[in-house]
Amino acid sequence: MNIFLGHGHEKQIWTSQLDRTIQTAQHLCGPIEQWKALNELDVGECEAMTYEEIQKKFPKKFALRDENKFHYRYPRGESYEDLVHRLEPVIMELERQQNVLVICHQAVMRCILAYFLDKDIKELPYLKDAYWKYLKFQFHVLIPIGYSQSSSVLAAQTLMLLRRFLITYEE
Repeated sequence: MNIFLGHGHEKQIWTSQLDRTIQTAQHLCGPIEQWKALNELDVGECEAMTYEEIQKKFPKKFALRDENKFHYRYPRGESYEDLVHRLEPVIMELERQQNVLVICHQAVMRCILAYFLDKDIKELPYLKDAYWKYLKFQFHVLIPIGYSQSSSVLAAQTLMLLRRFLITYEE
């Protein structure tokens, strides 16, 4: 099932280069552009590990994460600070565009939202779910993609969010 993003201005769909965002975007009608910069925070050696496993394998480093989540860099991975720098070109391009649907990941969304909502770096890593259940500002809609969700569940959630967006957009 595909959904058309409405009439009028051309709509763009931006995804990361990771399968879960691309699979979600396949259910939409419109030009899709993949951005490597929209890929999820690189957790390096901790990829596919639970927080409990990370804490067990890297107890001292994990404690540092709790002390300063924005500056904490995963072993052989990235920090939120690194991610913010990686996202600068995306954010600058979002500022120039009008009708963009961004399908991305939790940490990426936190960084983008922190910018548009003018949040402090201390708040950025802790932005709560309420911010991204459904958001629309300057014709940008952000849809978070979780690790544990299947493509069909994501497609259903995306369609539900888009229907709400289109109703609000047309008013």
